[in-house]
Parts: sequence; structure tokens; C-alpha cells
Amino acid sequence: MLPLIVEMRQHALETLYRDDWQIELAARGMNGLVFHASHADGRDYAVKVTRRDHRHRAQREFTALTLLQESGITARPIAVYPDVPDLPDSSVIVTEWIDAKPYEPPDSLMGHIRIQQALTVAHQMTTTPLTVMQAALFVQHPADILADLERRYALLPHDYPYLRTLINRAVKFTSPYWTVAPCLGLVQCDAWPANVLDDGTRLYLVDWENSGWGDPAFEVADMAAKPGFGSDLSEDDFRQAAGEHGERLHDSTLPQRARVYRQLMVVWWAIRLTAYRDAPDQWVAGVIQPNFDYLERMQAHYEEWALMG
Repeated sequence: MLPLIVEMRQHALETLYRDDWQIELAARGMNGLVFHASHADGRDYAVKVTRRDHRHRAQREFTALTLLQESGITARPIAVYPDVPDLPDSSVIVTEWIDAKPYEPPDSLMGHIRIQQALTVAHQMTTTPLTVMQAALFVQHPADILADLERRYALLPHDYPYLRTLINRAVKFTSPYWTVAPCLGLVQCDAWPANVLDDGTRLYLVDWENSGWGDPAFEVADMAAKPGFGSDLSEDDFRQAAGEHGERLHDSTLPQRARVYRQLMVVWWAIRLTAYRDAPDQWVAGVIQPNFDYLERMQAHYEEWALMG
């Protein structure tokens, strides 16, 4: 099967029928493609071709799925190919195919609560039999986000006084709320409805290529700042969702940490959206192109939101 996937990727094919295999392009993401591969003997796989870089995306995802394979919230892992000679810029991970639809939450609050409920089993993992890397965006303290803000700002092609103002405000108003590092768990580090499938009974979390150790409170905050999902979550609903997740994890300080993280992630997204618009990552270009009208609207929203915080 893998040679057929390589051929499809090399020639930008969306369908291929050969050797009793039926392979179709099923989804596009910012960093890769997902194919649905069905064999005449009944085998049914999801094959993800993802960007190969320093993050070790495919290995991260395979490790997380292996650890969670009995949880019922992820697809069962089959194989991982970190190095594919005929696709030098890509890695491949194979999982079982989940017959489900993209998750469409009835409202933002319910979406946050259900996804956080599904994440509970991962967030409760504090030790594992497999080696787990730190999450791609590793956060256990506000200083971690502030450092990433500065790093991302430095990569922008110009100086942006309004963004510098937001960063300075974030530094000024972010106190060292906690001196003891929180208990780390396995975080997905990109949890939101776009990475969730719904079969009508349960949710399946997909796309674990940024996963690793992190503060579960940051996962809550990260979702609650996502464009088009968390960005329209009211403060009352956010407090409810964070409070319920803190109770599930028996972590009374989780809501407070999540609130601080969310304030900082508003500024983070203002910078990220500027980068999408003015300094697009050429390694990503060609898979999904950003909607620039949407970026403009969301950027203005985040700048206003950050100044209100």
C-alpha cells in the first residue's frame, strides 16, 4: 500500500485503484494529507502523510495513539514510517479507519465540555511506559508563552507597533501566579472540533502530531482561544468549562492557570494571524492556503480582545 500512497503524493493524485486497493484523498490539513485506503479483503485504513521536520510529528502521533489505544477516544495505530526515502519531506502514519463525521458541536460551550471530557484519560497520564516528548508548544508556566510570543514576533518580516504594545501589556500584567510547576499530563496540543470525529455515540480525537507532556490547563486555555471556536466563548462559559475539567482532574488550581494562559494566547493568536498573512510558511503552502479575508477579521478581533483583557 505504501508505494501507492507515495505515487499519489508524488503526482498529486486524489484517487487510485490498483492491486485490489481503493485509495482516496479524504482530508487536507495545514501540514499534510489523509488518505482512505480500502482493500478488497476488508482492510480499511487511514494513511496520514505529514510534514517531516524537527517536531517528529509522525512519531509523536504514533506514540500518543499507542498509549491511548485502549481508551476509545482515538483510532488504533497500525504503523509509522518516519523516513520515507521517496518522500524526503514527509513521514507516514497508518491507523484504522474511523467511520465517523467531523464533529459539529451544538454550541461552543458543549463543544468545549465534550472535547475536554474525551481528553480526560490523556490528561490523567502522568507516567507512561513509552518515551513521550514535551508538547510541540510546551507550557507549564506563563513565561513559556511569553517566550514563544517573543520568538514568533522576531520572525515577522516587519516591526508591528500594535503587536509590540500587546506583548508589553502581556508582560506587564502577567504576574508569577504559581511558583510550583503543575503536574504534567499527555496533551494533544491542538484540540478543537476540526480534529474531532463523531460517530453519533462517541468522539474520536485525531491529529496528535503536536502532542506530548504539558499542562492540561493550557490545553483548556488553548481551545478557549482558538479562532472560530474558543474566541467566541463567553467568560462565564469558559469558567464553567475550566471548572468542570479541574474537578475531573482533581486539580483545584486548573481554572486559575487556564485563565492566565488564555489571556496570553489571545496575544499569541494576534501574532500568529499576522504571520499567516504577512509571512506564510513556505513549507506549509500548497496543502491549505489561508483565507486572507478571514485572517483580517480574526486579527482585528484578537487585537481588540487583547486590549480589553
